[in-house]
Amino acid sequence: MRSISPQHKKGVSELISYTLLIILAVAASVLVYNYLKLTVPKDKPTCPDGSSLIMSNYNCTFAASSLSITLLNKGRFTIDAAYLRIGKVNDSARKAINKNNEFLTAGGSAGLKPNDEQYYVYSFSNTILSLGASNYSLEIQPAMIDDATHKLAACTPFVQTITCN
Repeated sequence: MRSISPQHKKGVSELISYTLLIILAVAASVLVYNYLKLTVPKDKPTCPDGSSLIMSNYNCTFAASSLSITLLNKGRFTIDAAYLRIGKVNDSARKAINKNNEFLTAGGSAGLKPNDEQYYVYSFSNTILSLGASNYSLEIQPAMIDDATHKLAACTPFVQTITCN
């Protein structure tokens, strides 16, 4: 058998070091994958088809910095919360009106039942309506508590143009 000459030993040590680096990289990726598999939630809360929340009436007053709105549940499910955002017409960036007051309560019960309507009054700062009395886009996004995950699932929002006096 042939012996390895001293000049070829450097190539063998580089080959072993590359092999060890590949083994360490594969082991690290397996560990990271298993960790993320455990920590990432498996079920994503979803909003079922047939959920619909509309605005049946409103009154927006710039001087009083308030929006009075009547929400009507036209869907088949109870709507637990709604996110209201307002902004300039044709502007995608809108500011939240009902921050920390998203959950709906109708007649003392939680949520807005199908075919029920409820009147709400929201106050906001004049910085939200920077243009004064004008037309604005009001985005209403209903949300429901998902039965499977027991988490709040945001539904598809709708946008309507309103006039603030």
